[in-house]
Amino acid sequence: MEGFLEIISKRSMPGVLIFDLDERLLFANGEALELVPGLAGEPIERLSVWEGIRRLLAFLKEHPAEPASRRNISPLRVMETGDGSVCSLRASYLGAAGRSEKPTHVMVLVERVVEKHGVDLERAGRQFGLSQREQQVLQLICQGFMNRDIGERLFISEHTVKDHVKNIMKKMGVGTRSEIMAVLQ
Repeated sequence: MEGFLEIISKRSMPGVLIFDLDERLLFANGEALELVPGLAGEPIERLSVWEGIRRLLAFLKEHPAEPASRRNISPLRVMETGDGSVCSLRASYLGAAGRSEKPTHVMVLVERVVEKHGVDLERAGRQFGLSQREQQVLQLICQGFMNRDIGERLFISEHTVKDHVKNIMKKMGVGTRSEIMAVLQ
């Protein structure tokens, strides 16, 4: 148990953003102000992070009653900050204490993603016979990006990304993204 407490005590506090159901930012804690460049001085709608947050909010609106365990997609996005680090964005409803009550707000957690260790993509490419593009997709998978975000970064369609992911999994002999990560460690 002490090992877990030590790990937890080293984690940084997440940034917290609270939105009303009309997508207006009502609250941002100090950690959010540090993690989201420009948040202290600009309206959030003008910041590059807004598109990712807007997608999270839209996802929640599209899946209002589905518990997270039944969703095919997690309401999660990844963003780069101004200093080159990577943060994850996760959203959930607030204010629904009982099952019959409707939510009143949305909380978005902003957390810095800390990479355990780098993946040697060239070695993985040689070992599994991955093309240059598959190595690029693999790198973004390792950074936690979803297919849609990978497509946007590489200027290819989400369908093409899915094909690359399938090919990577086939060449690596795995069936999930988690297994990809396990094989690379």
